[in-house]
Amino acid sequence: MGINHNFLIVSTLLSIFLTLGCQSNPNYARNLVDSSNKTDNPSTGGSKPGTSPSPIPTPGASPGASPGASPGTTPVSSPAPSPTTGNNAKVFMKSPSFGLPNPIGYSFGTSGNTTTVSPSSAINFDQYLINVNVSGTQNNFLQNADIRVLTDYLNSSGQFATSTFARARPDAQGNWIYSSVNDSNHRLGQLMAYYWIDNLKMTANNTLPNSWHVTGKNVGVYSMCYDANGSFSKNQGLGVNAFWTGKIANFACMSYVGPFESAFDASVYDHEMGHANVDYGTNGQITQGNYAISCSFSSGASCCPSASGCAGAINEGQADVHSQIVFNSGIVGEFFLNNRTGLTGRDAELNQNLTAQTMFNGTAVNPANNRTYGQAGQEIHYMGGVWGTAWWTLRQNLGAAISDKIFFAHIELLTGNDTFKTALNAILSADQTLVTNGVFTTNHRSQILAAFQQHGITPP
Repeated sequence: MGINHNFLIVSTLLSIFLTLGCQSNPNYARNLVDSSNKTDNPSTGGSKPGTSPSPIPTPGASPGASPGASPGTTPVSSPAPSPTTGNNAKVFMKSPSFGLPNPIGYSFGTSGNTTTVSPSSAINFDQYLINVNVSGTQNNFLQNADIRVLTDYLNSSGQFATSTFARARPDAQGNWIYSSVNDSNHRLGQLMAYYWIDNLKMTANNTLPNSWHVTGKNVGVYSMCYDANGSFSKNQGLGVNAFWTGKIANFACMSYVGPFESAFDASVYDHEMGHANVDYGTNGQITQGNYAISCSFSSGASCCPSASGCAGAINEGQADVHSQIVFNSGIVGEFFLNNRTGLTGRDAELNQNLTAQTMFNGTAVNPANNRTYGQAGQEIHYMGGVWGTAWWTLRQNLGAAISDKIFFAHIELLTGNDTFKTALNAILSADQTLVTNGVFTTNHRSQILAAFQQHGITPP
């Protein structure tokens, strides 16, 4: 995913965070958050939930609320209720905070200069669980041919170690029912990983057949592990992170802070597995060639060489779009960062005036706090925010049914030598191919060009 995105460059924190990006090992290049923004003050603005595309379940009138629970109180700690007929599990819709002003016991956008709050004790979010059906599991574990949700973890030395908590299993009735609290095995976080990654697969293939390139790849998914370089997620002053390792190591990781269950934010899983989908869809080419350059302002950070963008930024934006498509939301990681606008520079719903040039120049204004991004705007996660926002603009203008097909169709055309300009040509080519193949009756060239030009992206 990315490197952390809450920006105010504090040189010491910036240096620490970007070093943790594990740039010495190219397999760890796709982290969730960029450290150039560890000290921003989150916005208090609410997010727009939007409507959820199929096959996302629609929460019922009573999504499992604890009896007697009311806003502003903490529900009694207890196992989550049984699912309704036809369902066998309960998960959060994206996260415990999606579409809500403030979930019980958790105050968003009021955490001062921190991006992730680690509460002194776990918070019960069970009333926000919704009924879903989990299918396709193998051997009574949360695994299939595509992914395996595992509980081994990366320790502080960056090595795998045996976990003290067990892999999730269904009960005797075949139900995957877990509580958000008092579970030393963290099984709800495991379930969130499996369900929403599998949902991403179904969404991709239902949108355009064979668009899920992770089929049969046996990717390891770790819902609780340390950052690739060890010390990042242990330090509560730095927060949490997540990453996709690349095809060779072939696993995705979600780090954590104390009792804060970062694994409850499904947008982060879908971002990381978006990286995996692009990686496999391009046969690894997306990370080859002129992927990015070293940032001049911070050791270990990756930047684009110009406002024309680079494959590294495209890769980050592409990963965000996977989450946008699943949840019909332009925000990624709001629960993960305890911030209503999610990853800094990546809130596509607020970035409608953002351009590649202003982001690269550092003069773009973060709508969450009215501060400019400064030189960190050249970093691939910030530049990726421009690319992801352009896709969000196209989706709003053209409609999800058309835009999402174009998105999945163009993935295989990307390379590590692409800039925003050449990747835009790939999008136009994919759109025309869908016409040739009878998926569309006419191309959408003018709408595509208009949406991307709104963000300063034009063909070469």
